[in-house]
Amino acid sequence: MEMHEKPTIKDCYRIGPRKADAVRPIKFTLSSTDIVQQVLRKSYVLRSKEGYKKVYICPDRTKEERAAFKLLKVKKKSIEKAQRQDSSDINIIKDFMSKYE
Repeated sequence: MEMHEKPTIKDCYRIGPRKADAVRPIKFTLSSTDIVQQVLRKSYVLRSKEGYKKVYICPDRTKEERAAFKLLKVKKKSIEKAQRQDSSDINIIKDFMSKYE
């Protein structure tokens, strides 16, 4: 990431039990909240870098915040699925109507 200063990592460790076929997330603590905000703002850049496409940086959340965020993600996916289905239905209707014009 292109940042004006190199972030200082105060603590870093893996979360969860070791499993042969799973990658464990890494939790790290930075020196200041300003640096945290800067890293979170620039985290999208990782997706465009080779070798980092599956890396995801998220803010620290409480258990309740994680549950609410998960619920929002599920709702978003269902809305997107419905929109794709509606789009498919519209295309089918357009194709049907074009045959009779």
